[in-house]
Amino acid sequence: MEMIYPYANMIHLVLAIMFLGYVFTDLAVLSVLKAKFDTPTQEKISELLGSRSFKIFPLTILLLLLTGGMMFSKYMNDE
Repeated sequence: MEMIYPYANMIHLVLAIMFLGYVFTDLAVLSVLKAKFDTPTQEKISELLGSRSFKIFPLTILLLLLTGGMMFSKYMNDE
């Protein structure tokens, strides 16, 4: 586990940045953009970004949980 920990940590940090970037973009940027456009354009924006994010988002969450579990198990099994 000692050899894998730095790699799991790096992957976890990169995925966490991606996750938080997605959440920030969705909440802050897209809500402002949607207010500026009419309804059909808002739907197109949501559909376009939603289709891409639904491909990446579940995989990111899964890998975040796996790498977090790997790192947690190091401290859980430590005596």
